[in-house]
Amino acid sequence: MNKARTTLTLKEKKQHALTSADNWYAQLCDEDVCASQIAAWQAWIAAKDSHQTEVTEQALLNQWAWQQVENLQESFQQLPREVSPKLFTESLTSVD
Repeated sequence: MNKARTTLTLKEKKQHALTSADNWYAQLCDEDVCASQIAAWQAWIAAKDSHQTEVTEQALLNQWAWQQVENLQESFQQLPREVSPKLFTESLTSVD
């Protein structure tokens, strides 16, 4: 009998964090972003309950993923406007 694998690999965890960061970036860029969305994003970055004092693995992954989004955004700001925004999405999905 084979047991189903329930533990994600580091690559899968990174991919999930990048997908979440991409979604957060899109929400935060919306002109109608509200304070509760910003608070939810901050909670996602921290990935801990208010009573926790230690940084969790998920918090480190989320912070890493957010930094990747910021790095890509900075790189894309230097590109000519004619370059397709599709590059942003493609870059986020290519995790090694």
